[in-house]
Amino acid sequence: MIRSNRRSVLKSGAAMAGLLATGFPSIVRAQAGAIKIGHLTPLTGFLGALGDYAVLGIKMAEEEINRAGGVMGRPLEVMSEDSVNPATAAIKAQRMLDQNGAAFLMGEISSAPAIGAGFALTLCCDILVASQEAVFAMPEIDVGMAGGVKFLQRHFSPSKSRWLMLSGERLPAAELYRLGVIEACVPAAELAAAAGKMAATIAAKSPVAVKAIKDSFDMVESMSLRDGYRLEQNKTVDLNRTSDAREAKRAFIEKRMPKITGA
Repeated sequence: MIRSNRRSVLKSGAAMAGLLATGFPSIVRAQAGAIKIGHLTPLTGFLGALGDYAVLGIKMAEEEINRAGGVMGRPLEVMSEDSVNPATAAIKAQRMLDQNGAAFLMGEISSAPAIGAGFALTLCCDILVASQEAVFAMPEIDVGMAGGVKFLQRHFSPSKSRWLMLSGERLPAAELYRLGVIEACVPAAELAAAAGKMAATIAAKSPVAVKAIKDSFDMVESMSLRDGYRLEQNKTVDLNRTSDAREAKRAFIEKRMPKITGA
C-alpha cells in the first residue's frame, strides 16, 4: 500500500515539474535567477508520512530537471513548508511569496474527507481542485449542532445549501465539479500536476494585477453593486499606470509574450 502511494506521488511531482519546464515560458522570462516554487504539504501529525512522499517526489523531479540543464538554462528551486496548522501555513505561504521570491504556491491537503470545519476551510480557497476520492460534507446536524451556513451560501444555491446543512449528506468530488464548485476533479495521482498547471497559468500574469483582482474579490462581497464597481474601476486606473500594463499592451501589438516584472 505504501509503495503504491509513493509511486503515485512521485508520478504527480514529476508531471508537475515537466509541465513547468515545457508549458509556461513566460514565467521563465518574468524572473531572474532560479525559478522558485512554494510547496505546502502536511509534514507533521498523522499525515506527515504522505507529506514526506510529496516532498520526495517534488525534489526528485527538481533534481532531474536541474541535471538536464534546468528550464531554459535556469534551475528550479522548490521550498517546502508544513501546512498542517492552517493559521501558520497562511503565514508561511505569505512569507514564501513576499520574502523568498516564490513565483507561485502549490500544495495538497490529503484525500481524506473534508468534513465540517474542513469543508468550510476548503471553501475559503481561491480556486479548488480535488481528487476523485475526495468527499465533502457538513454533518454537524447529526450530532445536534450547526455551523457553516455562510460558507455554503457563497458556493451553493439556497436549496442546496439548506439540504446539505439539514441532511448532513456527503458529496463526492465529482458532484461538486458538476455543480461548478470546483474547477477540476482528477485522479489522485494527477492532483499535484493539475494544481501546478493552474498555479503556473496565474504565475505567468502580472503579480500586481493578480493581487488587485484578489483584493477585489475579498472586498466587493459586502459592498453594493455601485460601490463595488467604483472600487474596481479605481483599481483599473491604478493598474493602467503600471509597467506591466504598458509592457502587456506593447507585447499585444508586437504579437509576442510580455516580459512581466511585477512593477
